[in-house]
Amino acid sequence: MSENYQIYGAQNLGNIAGNIIIRSNNVSYTQELTEAAAEIKQLLKHLDSLYPISTTSEKMNLAVEVIRQIEATPSLHRRIFSLIKSGGTEALKQELNHPAASILINALEDWQKSEVTDS
Repeated sequence: MSENYQIYGAQNLGNIAGNIIIRSNNVSYTQELTEAAAEIKQLLKHLDSLYPISTTSEKMNLAVEVIRQIEATPSLHRRIFSLIKSGGTEALKQELNHPAASILINALEDWQKSEVTDS
């Protein structure tokens, strides 16, 4: 009986350790998402004063400029593409909560796909 208890105890410890790792990864991902979104929001806020966003083409122009800024910031570029690669586009879009967010996210996804195929 004691052997079964030890095996059962080891399984429980393994499950607990696995759950801790999953929770730790989720916290890290959430923090990464929040930080990247905050940087993009800052870019959007700055560029909102320079680019009108009344029409779809104006939103596209703003998205292009945000992408240019991301290209010029390698650390942000890496973080955003890591989020996109892990499927965080919908969460990022919601976090941004901006009229040009969906256009920007679609462009970033396409950009990330083209970088993967070019590599």
